[in-house]
Amino acid sequence: MTKRPVLFGTHISTRPSAREWLDSCLARGLTVDTVRVYADTMEDFLTFWERHEAQTGPEAATRDDIVAYGHDLASRKPPQGKKARQRLDERGLAPATVERRLRSLHVYYRYLQERGERNDNPVETAFIIAARRGDLAGHTAGMVADEARYPWLPTDEEWARLLGVAAQPTPRNAATMLRNQAMLRLAYDAALRREELINLRLVDVDTDARLVTVVANSTTGRVDRQVPISLATADLIVRYIATDRARAEQFFDDTLFLGFDAQNRGARLTPLRWSQILAALGKRADLPRLTTLTPRTLRLTHLARTGIAREDLIAFAGHENPRLVQIYYELAAASPR
Repeated sequence: MTKRPVLFGTHISTRPSAREWLDSCLARGLTVDTVRVYADTMEDFLTFWERHEAQTGPEAATRDDIVAYGHDLASRKPPQGKKARQRLDERGLAPATVERRLRSLHVYYRYLQERGERNDNPVETAFIIAARRGDLAGHTAGMVADEARYPWLPTDEEWARLLGVAAQPTPRNAATMLRNQAMLRLAYDAALRREELINLRLVDVDTDARLVTVVANSTTGRVDRQVPISLATADLIVRYIATDRARAEQFFDDTLFLGFDAQNRGARLTPLRWSQILAALGKRADLPRLTTLTPRTLRLTHLARTGIAREDLIAFAGHENPRLVQIYYELAAASPR
């Protein structure tokens, strides 16, 4: 048995989200060297965080925090030793090093987005590009473009097009079209995070009452909730259970959504596989920015657009922190219909 490489530093060991991110990178097949770069960056960032922002966790970092970290990297004094100095310019860490660390953080916050822990990524692409050029002087706290501030959302016409594409049969999706349709519509109707969707059990969905019970997992900030779904979504789930799922039921437990690929037929659908399925649908619908977080964010934005009370939106989203729903009201005001 191959011994697991030692990647976790002192600070990473105390941050579950950082450990889980690095574990997921290894599970996805990233090389140990790549994950080590991520781990070194995270350990450095957490050290910086504890010096400057000990009151909150790094999961809640703002763009101003990332800007401050970037400036800290670019202004550090060269470490001792000739070999180390070769990697630094006179002002601090070399631009390539600063860029690499910011890109690593961008991947970490994208992971939190996929898990539904964040609605945005505080590490802006424009800031990474500026770091590569060695030109961070023009980036200061408070400089946030609207396009970078909010997550991308499809227009109503684009969302309708995506649903249409998901309903189109192809030679390759004959066994999965119903499942994919049901998952996409359910993710929207119930504003489900990726893990919440794939972990649903048969008993969690009442198609007669058109209600879904979402059981909170161990992730901070999530609570149990019961949310309604549309008649069209309930009908799709009934059809999927009676046909495609019934043919694989003997292979697994009461998980609602199963895989139908040759190598994992009847097995539980994985988070990565659902991300791949949605990416493929987005490509067919000419929506390359589509992610597993998009249906949830779109649904909550649509609810905010109707003028739903804040406490009701908090309950629907499954948040414990009421501040996390503010972005949906801002998106409702800013996003096109």
